[in-house]
Amino acid sequence: MLKKILSIILTVMLVVGCLPFTAIAATAPEASGNSLSATVSSLGTQDTVYMTVYVDAGVTVQGLSFRLNGFDGSFLVKSAEWSSDITGYTSFTKDYLGDKTQCMCSVLFNAQTGYTFTKRTELVKIAVQNMYPSTLTNRTVNMVVDDFYGISGGSDMVDLSTSKLDLKAVQAATMTSITMTKLPNKTTYIVGDSGLDTTGMQVTANYSDSTTKDITNAVTLSTLSTSSAGTKTITVTSNEKPTIKTTFDVTVVNKTLTKIVVTTNPTKTSYYVGDTLNTAGIKITGTYNNGTTADVTSNVTYSGFNSTSAGTKTVTVTSKENTSVTTSFKVTVTAVTLTKIVVTTNPTKTSYYVGDTLNTAGIKITGTYNNGTTADVTSNVTYSGFNSTSAGTKTVTVTSKENTSVTTSFTVTVTAVTLTKIVVTTNPTKTSYYVGDTLNTAGIKITGTYNNGTTADVTSNVTYSGFNSTSAGTKTVTVTSKENTSVTTSFKVTV
Repeated sequence: MLKKILSIILTVMLVVGCLPFTAIAATAPEASGNSLSATVSSLGTQDTVYMTVYVDAGVTVQGLSFRLNGFDGSFLVKSAEWSSDITGYTSFTKDYLGDKTQCMCSVLFNAQTGYTFTKRTELVKIAVQNMYPSTLTNRTVNMVVDDFYGISGGSDMVDLSTSKLDLKAVQAATMTSITMTKLPNKTTYIVGDSGLDTTGMQVTANYSDSTTKDITNAVTLSTLSTSSAGTKTITVTSNEKPTIKTTFDVTVVNKTLTKIVVTTNPTKTSYYVGDTLNTAGIKITGTYNNGTTADVTSNVTYSGFNSTSAGTKTVTVTSKENTSVTTSFKVTVTAVTLTKIVVTTNPTKTSYYVGDTLNTAGIKITGTYNNGTTADVTSNVTYSGFNSTSAGTKTVTVTSKENTSVTTSFTVTVTAVTLTKIVVTTNPTKTSYYVGDTLNTAGIKITGTYNNGTTADVTSNVTYSGFNSTSAGTKTVTVTSKENTSVTTSFKVTV
């Protein structure tokens, strides 16, 4: 078996705080037999040191097996990882021994061709952690090479005095701070909301070697209380040791009404001049800043309704809960117009005589409007069509002055004026005669009475008969109206 010339180089490096990697003094590796040892000068509690094995360029191997031990319970192995820089190996095994106070690693390459390192290459990195409650100083870590196979096989132990293995101890970088690189998408909440929404949040860890890492999924956040409004501080704590915190603020605001809409119009949307607003049947829906909705119909006021004139009117709806939030709806106001009039009480006088004038005393005219109301409009009408020049049934037309297209009517009877009675109101001057005299009516006055109650002097419109002076005695003279020959009277004379 071809033996390889190996050289041993040990360098221990530690990173302290947020400073860059710094070389730290360690005892020179011992080159006795097949073991290497190094003394870590100082390592804080819970801190980690990486024991990294390198192989120099030009070495060709078929396999390697070694143990890392000598921790004395001071260190525990956290992990052992084979380098991703190496390809072509057929297997890599790791075993943790002695409750993780030791680590056994083995790697095999192609048995025929082996593997040639073309550059100085990291073989394996083993992380060990200080488990003491205080800083460890001058602790020895041993590496024992069990076997290092040459290109032609074999199992002879390797002469470490001339090895080309290199062992380095590098303290793991420590987290120095965490930063909120991106706040959550949601930073404003409503009183009563449940749970913190971390969507969009990004938390970055800053390390002592100036590297950073996204630890968004490796942090713990304090509980958000939305029981009251105000600025709330959320504490973000890293899960990785050492524990580091940062904070960010979110705002919790009171639930407020932001919008109202008329989802159902009132039953009545058409009005007449003089009407009052009626919102029966309306439904007002409110929307809040948390996206919820509610029926707020009972918690609004209405303004802007004006029925003093006709037209389209806008009614403003204002929330009592938030007076800056309004909506509106429209109604139509129509002018009140007279549509019908009727004679509800006839005039006292409905019978007339030719020549009479119309008398509407006692009449009552009732008007009906387009809004269904009624009113006494007797004083606001005119009368036409009455004609008493002739007898008969006459139609009197009643016209509204308010709306001249609206009319009604009633009928009256006109009776011809006729003489019903005549009387001698003044006897003739001569009432005594002698046999053989002729009648002399000078001085007589005949008064006629008509069916309409009027009287007139009809002296000139009568005839006289029955006067006889052929014999002495009291004689009756009959007076007959020429206007109505059925109407007579009489007076007496002496012969």
